[in-house]
Amino acid sequence: MSFTDIQKTILKELAKEPVDRTTLVKRLEKKVKRQTVYTYINRMKDEGIILEKSGILYLPSKIKYYVEIL
Repeated sequence: MSFTDIQKTILKELAKEPVDRTTLVKRLEKKVKRQTVYTYINRMKDEGIILEKSGILYLPSKIKYYVEIL
């Protein structure tokens, strides 16, 4: 699986710690446009790359391991 630079940025941030969507967007606003972050989060959720439970976004362990070795 290959990721774009924006996807890598989002995944690396989520690999640090699970956070809610708003917090993640605020952290990444300096690097990427706000709407772009929301779009990528929704796409990756639909693909199963990012999971959400009780409003908290997190990575499955397989994806987290992959991101940590990038």
